[in-house]
Amino acid sequence: MMKQIDMAWNQGLLSDIAFHFGALMSRLEPNATQELVLAATLVTENSVLGKTCLDLNQVADTLIFGEIKNVSFMAPSINDWLVALQQSSLVGPYEMERPLVLEDDNRLYLYRYRDLEKRLAASIKNRCEMEDFLIDINQINHVLSQIFPHNDDDPEQREAAIQAIRKPLTIITGRPGTGKTSTAVYILALLKALDLVEPGRIALSAPTGKAAMRLRESVRGVSSNILGEGDWMSIEAMTLHRLLGHQRNSARSFYGSHRQVPYDVVVIDEASMGSLSLITHLFESLMPTCRLILLGDHNQLSSVGAGTVFKDICDTARFKPLSDSLIELEKSWRFSKASHIGRFATAVTNSDAKTVLQILADHTQSEVTFREYKSAEELEKLIEQRCLNSFSDRIDMAIRCASPPEMFEAFSEIQLLGVQRRGIGGVDSLNQIVTKQLFLRGLIPKDKSFYPGQPILITQNNYDLGLFNGDIGVVLKDANSGFLKTIFPRTDTSWFPIKNELLPPYEQMYAMTVHKSQGSEFARVIIVLPLASSPVLSRELLYTAITRATRHVEIWGSKPHLCSVTDLDSIDQSHYQNHLFN
Repeated sequence: MMKQIDMAWNQGLLSDIAFHFGALMSRLEPNATQELVLAATLVTENSVLGKTCLDLNQVADTLIFGEIKNVSFMAPSINDWLVALQQSSLVGPYEMERPLVLEDDNRLYLYRYRDLEKRLAASIKNRCEMEDFLIDINQINHVLSQIFPHNDDDPEQREAAIQAIRKPLTIITGRPGTGKTSTAVYILALLKALDLVEPGRIALSAPTGKAAMRLRESVRGVSSNILGEGDWMSIEAMTLHRLLGHQRNSARSFYGSHRQVPYDVVVIDEASMGSLSLITHLFESLMPTCRLILLGDHNQLSSVGAGTVFKDICDTARFKPLSDSLIELEKSWRFSKASHIGRFATAVTNSDAKTVLQILADHTQSEVTFREYKSAEELEKLIEQRCLNSFSDRIDMAIRCASPPEMFEAFSEIQLLGVQRRGIGGVDSLNQIVTKQLFLRGLIPKDKSFYPGQPILITQNNYDLGLFNGDIGVVLKDANSGFLKTIFPRTDTSWFPIKNELLPPYEQMYAMTVHKSQGSEFARVIIVLPLASSPVLSRELLYTAITRATRHVEIWGSKPHLCSVTDLDSIDQSHYQNHLFN
């Protein structure tokens, strides 16, 4: 088995960290069995793929790694696997604090993730058991009558706002366009009108810098006539890392169970993007008197890190003791009932392949379309035919010295989304194809690092510059100096230039991954499915990609592959529900 693991790693089927962790287990236990090393390798690979554990029942006696050089590898039987793990000094129940935790239901964890799950479940349970805040319901109704003049206006948002000011924990979930951010503004308006908290004691936050910026923009966009001017309009949004005082080059944060954040209200947008580690530390950092409000879409793709925390919490919240904390917004303000994009997204989340195919076959509608490609050459032709003119127009605009608002408006018109980074249909390949075709049209130079109209995607946080992973900029000529600089939007609708030599790690962004697109919207989205199966492709990822579009969705790939995706999900195998009930 060690030889097979080595072959899988050499073929790129295993991450470096999974391969080397398995090797570490064999060094820590001189008589380590191949079953132990394989289990350690696979559970680590699962964590890389966003899962917190390995279900041995599902993997036992199945083909692993696929075929490598015409050789197939089978996982051990469940009995052989359990015997080997139970005899190892590196495996034990959670209480023994060993590197690998084996549960009674044959799920194997890295100790770190089992510990995080236990702590998060305990924190959620404690918050659910806290007393509600005592607030005069007559006062609430009086204020609500001003915010919602008609009792039948936005009943879901009205109920969510009432709940959020009365409970220590409120979970608001809904699809894009259901008014989650507007609900957050109504909650702030209630807090202000009832004089329950000072604006300086309120934190608006999101897992990424881009999502935090969009939250701030959205709040400012709808709140001026509700909150008025002054301190309430100047509440800043920050990343979860900044909220928790994350220390660079360290796993520790300034705030946590040892020191609480100085806020009485914490609002987290795009909560589905929060990893198990981030959300656990968030819960542990809150004072008992703090109101926590989580906003998100439980159908959406989860964090790049391990865990599908928001989805798991929402699933758990359908039962006691969390059921009183969940509000699901169902009325869509973006997609009407007749919207084909909305119906298509619903069909994907419901694994309804029949409706997916019916919508694609309906040529009377143009909101959702499909185009097949079978090779890299066909993909290049599709890019040239379907989107190169739009990218060329953006370059022309930049050469003609278009303003930043004009450029970013053009950026919001179209976006290529890839499922993975490498391979045919991967983001790296798509960016290379677009760049090559723009060069052949004579629009961009061959050997220069920067050129007017070049889209830039930041891939690493830089707090000194105020740039974050996922931030999007565009290279433009500075009107005063004539030099090329990269322009980024601020949360206050202004723009700031950065000298290109000062940019943190970045990449070109004609195409971006679905993960990076979370929290963004584009008029037209082109989703490029890979030709081969991908471990990251799931219906949550496809749903997330579809709902980035406001007017039109194109999917490139094969229909059988598309239909098979609707049966796949990235649901993690976590235990919050059992912990809460126990």
